[in-house]
Amino acid sequence: AIVTAAVASGEELATTSDVISSALAIWNMKEGDVAANAGRVADVVQMAANQSKLGMQDFGLAMQYAGAPAAALGVSIEELGTAMGIMSNNGIEASTIGTSLRSTFSRLAAPPKAAAAAIAQLGLQVKDSQGNFVGLDSIISQLRTSMAGYSNTEQVALMKALAGEEAYSGLLALVKTSPEAYQQMRDAIKNSSGSSQEAFEKMKKTMKGALEDMKGSI
Repeated sequence: AIVTAAVASGEELATTSDVISSALAIWNMKEGDVAANAGRVADVVQMAANQSKLGMQDFGLAMQYAGAPAAALGVSIEELGTAMGIMSNNGIEASTIGTSLRSTFSRLAAPPKAAAAAIAQLGLQVKDSQGNFVGLDSIISQLRTSMAGYSNTEQVALMKALAGEEAYSGLLALVKTSPEAYQQMRDAIKNSSGSSQEAFEKMKKTMKGALEDMKGSI
């Protein structure tokens, strides 16, 4: 799966291996069918690249910051990849995507005073009946509805309170993305199985692809 993903993405084998291995560790997928899990990660990364500006290296950089808190809150790699892809399409760089999502997860899970006040004001349901995080998709959907009656300046203030001064632009980009565009990205990444292999078949026919394939085999 790693060799296939390297050829498909055009990235160095070492970079691809690092990103996929890190994802397997973050989401506890180094048990069971590791090959299938590695293929799943490769497909998510490949589809995120197809649907956004996120390349393999960008995905890894953003995941470096946001992956661990996302996994701890039960957010899947597909759900995180959807958010990262949308933020990338809104002109946000990989490192900022990662730190923005990390701050958002942290402040929603254990809200400081300003975030707690914004959550109460908007009537957000952050946890389910068992006390578990409801998921990023649910939060974004709730925010679209609850913020509809606020002015643009009030919306920015609320996003700052929820995500923090340095991270609110990322959360705002997610909320401002139309439900249709968000759903399109989510469906593409959720149904990404086989996308890495498909891109591999195309890329290996090129000279660069053939050389990457050979290096991977070696």
